[in-house]
Amino acid sequence: MFLPENIDLAQAQKYKLSIRQTSNGFSFYIYSITDKTVFHYQNVKYSTLLSVFENIKKTFFEVNFFAHQFHKLNVINVTSDYTIVPNPFFEDNKIKEIFKFNIFREAGKVLSDCMENQDCHIVYDMDDDLHSFYVRTLWNPKFENSVSYLIPYFAKYQAEKDTKRCFVDFHDEFVTVLCFHKDKLLSANTFLNDEKENAQYYIINVIDKIEFNQKSDELFLSGDLRNNKETVEILQTLIKNTNPVEINPKIEISEDAKKELPTDILISLCE
Repeated sequence: MFLPENIDLAQAQKYKLSIRQTSNGFSFYIYSITDKTVFHYQNVKYSTLLSVFENIKKTFFEVNFFAHQFHKLNVINVTSDYTIVPNPFFEDNKIKEIFKFNIFREAGKVLSDCMENQDCHIVYDMDDDLHSFYVRTLWNPKFENSVSYLIPYFAKYQAEKDTKRCFVDFHDEFVTVLCFHKDKLLSANTFLNDEKENAQYYIINVIDKIEFNQKSDELFLSGDLRNNKETVEILQTLIKNTNPVEINPKIEISEDAKKELPTDILISLCE
């Protein structure tokens, strides 16, 4: 593992580092807060002989740059196991019970992200040992769910239109479907995308539940469209107004990178 020569960790305070955690993968990206030409993304392959936690510990101990004091350090969790809780029903000391009630399984370390403009919180969990390791190893990490990047960005995207807008984002092993009327969130769902027919069913079911008008409302697509051509074509057939989401990061990256990087990463680079 290496960093490009234009990243000088002796001046780590000049950079933002984000670690992106999935159930079966780990990647990170680092960029300068003063020089928009400096950006590096790297995906770390896991050994199938080790657990996720053991893989991450091994990587951290082999590479010494994660422990630097960066300007900002985020740990982004990518998972389908989250629930949206309206603020009137949110109690910080009860988030574990809320999570277990809605997700129907034992929870690890339960976390929450506040969606200020939506008057709600996203409640999710991550492995207890992994969370503890990050807290011990990283300098002041901020934990976030990947959906916490999508919701505020999509809420503002063409929100001036008096239509319902549905956003379908293909990423990792999932498809995330977010629906809005103007800038208000109507629904948020993330499903496994391991079988195309199931993913198509889930997307159409979500659209149907919000009484989406197939002729006048709008569908926006983002993420890994190239590997989901069949689903994209079906949606284009069903929904008259179907278009790709346009995201323009402030960091200078290639057009190929824009097509390859997950949507939440691209959105984070728009700050």
